[in-house]
Amino acid sequence: MNPPVPLDEIAPWQISARFGPPVRTYDVGPYVIMTYDTNLLTDLSPSLPPPSQSGATPAPTAPTATSVSAP
Repeated sequence: MNPPVPLDEIAPWQISARFGPPVRTYDVGPYVIMTYDTNLLTDLSPSLPPPSQSGATPAPTAPTATSVSAP
């Protein structure tokens, strides 16, 4: 695997400290693969808002400044 940009190194102890001990750990070349029996993505903070559902009312937006022309 050759990522297009270098990955930030994350120590296995950092992962275990955040998510708990893995169910299984594999050493594959220079990589450490840690497997869990839960979806770790649900434990992460969302980086993007969830996609809107069709038919759903859009969330209110903050008011923005507008220019007003004199009469």
